[in-house]
Amino acid sequence: MEAKEMDLMNIEWVDVAFVVSAVLLLIAGGYIKQLSKEIKELAMIFSAAMDDSKISKKELAKIIKEAKDVKAVILDIARHLQRR
Repeated sequence: MEAKEMDLMNIEWVDVAFVVSAVLLLIAGGYIKQLSKEIKELAMIFSAAMDDSKISKKELAKIIKEAKDVKAVILDIARHLQRR
């Protein structure tokens, strides 16, 4: 019995992250896919804006819009999880 308890004490953070991710995928389903899409879009816009190491006002506006999209999906996920 002590051996099993010791094994639980030696769980790596990567294992915990994997389990949490799996649970979130099961609970939130399509929301996670949407969040991944929005984060990817934000990263692409930011990366393009940083090509010349300067962010113009127009680029900043695009970054803010994409960040708001990410925020909206995160809030949708939070609302979904509250209903459960």
